[in-house]
Amino acid sequence: MDGVVQTLPVKGSPRWTGQDKQLVVERVLSPILRSSKETKIVYEMMKLIPDISAQLSDAELKELSMCTLKEYWAKGSTVVGNQGFYVILKGSAKPRTKFYKRMLGEDCDSLSVEPSSIIPFGLSARTLLVSGSCFGTLESLSPKMQHMLMSVITEEDCEILKISCTDYLRVKEEIAKRGQLAKEDLIHGCSYYCKWPMLYISQLTPHLQWKQYLAGHVLVKKGEISTFIGFISSGCCNIYREVEALVKLPLGKRVKRKRQVLVGQLHKMQSFGEVSILLQAPFTCTIITATAVKLGTIDANVILGLDTVTQMLFLQTAEPTFGSITQDEINFEYINKERHKEWQVVKNMVVQDILFHNGIVPGLGKWTHELSHPAKAGCGKRQNKCC
Repeated sequence: MDGVVQTLPVKGSPRWTGQDKQLVVERVLSPILRSSKETKIVYEMMKLIPDISAQLSDAELKELSMCTLKEYWAKGSTVVGNQGFYVILKGSAKPRTKFYKRMLGEDCDSLSVEPSSIIPFGLSARTLLVSGSCFGTLESLSPKMQHMLMSVITEEDCEILKISCTDYLRVKEEIAKRGQLAKEDLIHGCSYYCKWPMLYISQLTPHLQWKQYLAGHVLVKKGEISTFIGFISSGCCNIYREVEALVKLPLGKRVKRKRQVLVGQLHKMQSFGEVSILLQAPFTCTIITATAVKLGTIDANVILGLDTVTQMLFLQTAEPTFGSITQDEINFEYINKERHKEWQVVKNMVVQDILFHNGIVPGLGKWTHELSHPAKAGCGKRQNKCC
C-alpha cells in the first residue's frame, strides 16, 4: 500500500525522491536483502493489517516477517490465492469468485461444492479490493475444496505482499516445537520433577498454559484449595503466614488482629499446588507475586483426571508449600520484625533531635554550591562564599 512507503522511518534525511523510496521498499520486502532493522519494519507493517493480526500470534508475525515476499502483477492479471495469503500494497483488484478469502478457523466445507462460480458482473463492480485488502488463505485447502479457486483480477499494476502456505506451516510447526521444549524444560527443571521420567512429563506438557501476573497479585489464599499447579518460569512470589497479635490503637487500647508474616519466597523453577489439589487440603499460607511473574499452570481438573500412577508420583515427590514451618517460628519472626520497626522509629527520632539541637537542618549546609556546566566549574568554586 502507498502508506507503506510513507510510513518508513526516515531520520536525518530531509525529503526522499520516489526512486529512493522504491529502493527502500525493494529491500524491505525482499527477504534476501532485508536487514534486521528492515525486517522489524515489515513486522510492524504486518501488525497494522487487521486480517493478518487477527489470525497470527506475535511470535508467528515475527517469524513470517523474515520470509514474506512482494510480487508484481500487471493490469488484467489473474492472481490465484490457493497457495498463500495476499495483501494488496499498491493498486486495486476485483474478486473473480465469491469465495476469495479464507480466514483461519473458518469452516468452509459447508460452502457449495460446485466449481468456483464467477461473480456476476453487477456484484463484481461493487466489490473492489484496494490497498490493505486481503485474499487467499494461510492453510492449504482440503482435497474436497481444491476445485475452488480464490482468484482476483488486477484492475491496475499491483504490488502484493504474499505469505505462502508452506512458510506459515513451517513457522507454525517450529513455534509449536519450541513451545513444547520450553514446557518440558520448565517442568523438568523444577526440583520436584528433576528425576521424573520424560514419559510422565510429556503427559503434562499438553495441558500446561502460560499466564502472566503483575506484582501484588494473589495467586492462592490461606484456607483455599489451589485451583492449579503453578510452575514459575520467571519472577518470584512471597509466601505469607498469619499470626494473631496484640495491636495498640491510637487511644492506647490493645486488640487482637491477624497479621501476615513473610516466611519465604518461591523463585524461578519452583512449583506449588500439587499436594493441595491431590489431597484436597487447604493452603496454610498465602502466595502473592513479589514481581511480575510468568507461570506455567495446569488446571486442577486435569491433575485429578490423571491415572493413579502419575498421581502417586506427584505425592511422592512434591511437598506442601512451606509446610514445615511451625507456628512458634512464625511468632518469633513476627516479634523480631516488630522490634526492628520500633528500633527504627526510636533511632530516627534520636537522630532528628540531635540534628535539631545542633542547629543542623537537613538539605542545607554552610557552603552554597551552584550546579553548572563542567567548563564553568572553576569559576563556580571561586565564587563560593561562606555563609
